[in-house]
Amino acid sequence: LQTVKHLYSNIKIAVDEKSVTIKNDNVFEDLSAYTFLARVYEDGRKVSESEYHFDVKPGEEATFPVEFAVGSSNAERIYEVACIQKEATEWAPKGYEIVRGQYVAEKISTETPVKSPLNVVEGDFNIGIQGQNFSILLSQNTLVSAKYNGVEFIEKGPKLNFTRAYTDNDRGAGYPFEMAGWKVAGNYSKVTDTQIQIEDDSVKVTYVHDLPGLSDVEVKVTYQVDYKGRIFVTANYDGKAGLPNFPEFGLEFAIGSQFTNLSYYGYGAEESYLDKLSGAYLGRYETSVEKTFAPYLMPQESGNHYGTREFTVSDDNHNGLKFTALNKAFEFSALRNSTEQIENARHQYELQQSDATWIKVLAAQMGVGGDDSWGAPVHDEFLLSSADSYQLSFMIEPLN
Repeated sequence: LQTVKHLYSNIKIAVDEKSVTIKNDNVFEDLSAYTFLARVYEDGRKVSESEYHFDVKPGEEATFPVEFAVGSSNAERIYEVACIQKEATEWAPKGYEIVRGQYVAEKISTETPVKSPLNVVEGDFNIGIQGQNFSILLSQNTLVSAKYNGVEFIEKGPKLNFTRAYTDNDRGAGYPFEMAGWKVAGNYSKVTDTQIQIEDDSVKVTYVHDLPGLSDVEVKVTYQVDYKGRIFVTANYDGKAGLPNFPEFGLEFAIGSQFTNLSYYGYGAEESYLDKLSGAYLGRYETSVEKTFAPYLMPQESGNHYGTREFTVSDDNHNGLKFTALNKAFEFSALRNSTEQIENARHQYELQQSDATWIKVLAAQMGVGGDDSWGAPVHDEFLLSSADSYQLSFMIEPLN
């Protein structure tokens, strides 16, 4: 509904660091019934709010100066102007938000591993890293254990993911057939080389994946652990011309089912996608894993959050994990079922909740389309070309 509300609004707002441009598409009404609130957020937290009144006649557009009160921190800054109902009407209460506009002065985290000695145990098949109140275990294929303060978080280690649970729009456009090779590539990728780099202050393990049925295509996934137990994860796809587009690129894994409380700094409050951002605003939101899945009659992709800077998943005792984007925002979802489980179910009653919380962290996901559901493709600018390169980079750390 956030998309419909935004697109149907007769008031359009465009913001920059010093001004706001307002277009009044009403035929008869001016903007005297509304108040405008100018806000500044730093890393998603509100630092100031000022009230303005702007007079724009019906069918006209005007630009007004705005004195945004900014803080002094070196943070990502969001400039926002919201149009608010002054008084209650028959259809809306006083203070109801009609629409808003945002400008984001983007600044993504660039954290690096901290240097300090580590206790490393290298076996024939696994490599273990121990530190104060944590232990990490990496196998010949992936991360298999992350234990903090005696709590195990990893139920199923990360695997490459190129596909999604196809939507009604996808099926109408023939994407399950066109992109079938990428589903196989993710499910059956093979680690052909494992590179281990042990230093006094960090351990870095790189896995080189070959993709079945796709010659000369490699994907590298790297895990680097520092003395705090933080895990720096990078996945690289270098691009290969002549292959079909793919739905998404990233990693999917499972953590314990008790981790159901979800908070994130990204585009919300509802789900958001590359071509579904109208009405989605950058901010901090709280929800639960159960609420993020849309119960379509036929289970399919849902619950994605575009442009995410960080998110946390926790239990009721505040044990949990924090995921922070490095260098570039990512997309993510946290659901009760895996991509494969959702794709294999044809009706909601066939989709039983698993005994885990399934996390997807993505470098990118193609748009969801929607011109129609019986043949219209996703617009070209919202597709993911296999000829392009993609990099996913993020950090995992415990909340406590």
